[in-house]
Amino acid sequence: MSDAEHLLPKMSRRQFLGSLLALGASVALPVPLAKATDAQIDAAWAQLARQEPWYFEVGESGTIVAPGPGPSIRRDVFKLWTGGIDSPEALIEEVDACPPLWSRFQEFAEQAVEEIDSRLHEDLDDRTYRRLQRLEALFAQENEGWKAWIRHEAKRDFPGLLARVEAWLDEPIDWSEADYFPYDWGTHGEALSFFERVDDETLDALGVEIVMGDRPGSSYYAAELPGSIEATNATAHRLGLPFRFRRATE
Repeated sequence: MSDAEHLLPKMSRRQFLGSLLALGASVALPVPLAKATDAQIDAAWAQLARQEPWYFEVGESGTIVAPGPGPSIRRDVFKLWTGGIDSPEALIEEVDACPPLWSRFQEFAEQAVEEIDSRLHEDLDDRTYRRLQRLEALFAQENEGWKAWIRHEAKRDFPGLLARVEAWLDEPIDWSEADYFPYDWGTHGEALSFFERVDDETLDALGVEIVMGDRPGSSYYAAELPGSIEATNATAHRLGLPFRFRRATE
């Protein structure tokens, strides 16, 4: 058994290739990854390992990053997929888990309250007046008004609510929201997520370290390569791994 087979059992190769594909690697497979046979997985693995390895970049401080442009819009930071949201309660759950998005929906509820308040000064019949009063009270609830607004608005236009989320995701990054960014955001986060899936024995062989806070209270989370890139690449080649490292260009 080779070193590579010892460190990376065949069953894990499919997952590794899937992770590299998600980062942007090109893998020669005649069928989708999920339908590929073990032989096809092995062939694609060998091609990457010997001819076209995926390259991670290493900064001056040793931080490993995925190549490519850095994040520019919220979608690059927040891991939110509206395709999986199929009900008002599912939307509320997603929004509640993302404080910056929660803030935006709170704004929607506040705008609705202002619009209702304006309408209450019109000449309305008693039934309409009472209905608007009830809605105003619901939407004005502290920390809960936006939830009531979503449930109400979903009856009229649920796809429109998802479109609002999509529009928010497509806006430029608001760096004032940085305290709420997930720990694995950005190019360093993509690399971190990849190496978190690598077994400890392989990480040790490569000299890759997972840093989850470099000091008490730190929000720095990254995969690092403190040693020689050349020596690490020699090890990766010896192990038959489908990726290598290179110095990041500024």
